[in-house]
Amino acid sequence: MAVNRLNSPVANVAPEQRVGGVVDIYCKIDGVDGEAEDSKHKGWLHVESIAGGVANAGAFAYGGGGGSGKAQWQDLTIRGRFDKCFATLMKKCASGEHIGSVEISACKAGGSQQEFLNIKMTNVLISSLNLSGAESTEPMFDCGFNFQKIKVEGKSQTNSGSMGGAVVAEWDLKANT
Repeated sequence: MAVNRLNSPVANVAPEQRVGGVVDIYCKIDGVDGEAEDSKHKGWLHVESIAGGVANAGAFAYGGGGGSGKAQWQDLTIRGRFDKCFATLMKKCASGEHIGSVEISACKAGGSQQEFLNIKMTNVLISSLNLSGAESTEPMFDCGFNFQKIKVEGKSQTNSGSMGGAVVAEWDLKANT
């Protein structure tokens, strides 16, 4: 059974005061002020979820080499609760303003906020912005980012609780490298 945090009592509690959450996700967008109060992410946007990906169609059915084509990147999308950032995001989306960088930080919930995922995108456009809400839930927004470059850094957590070494991948969509 899926659990929807948006309809649970913890939805209205600051991330640093929640009990039982697994992950806290934050997003920093150049020129956009968020309402996060976490000491390591003050002024960032607090994000409920992220989504995105990449695909590369292989060609094993044709010829013998199994060649691949150019990677097809999805826009990276964040979902968050409506806050003061929405108007600025709307203006940046409507104007097509280029944003220098967007950074996403996912941390293990708890006292020391151990970051295990960091995503940095550069030369970014807000490709979509949608607002949804109903009488029984807080208004939410979905914001899509189209980007030229992306860097993803992931870390594992050891049994002792310390973070392992980072695994890093970078891609420049324009150069396809």
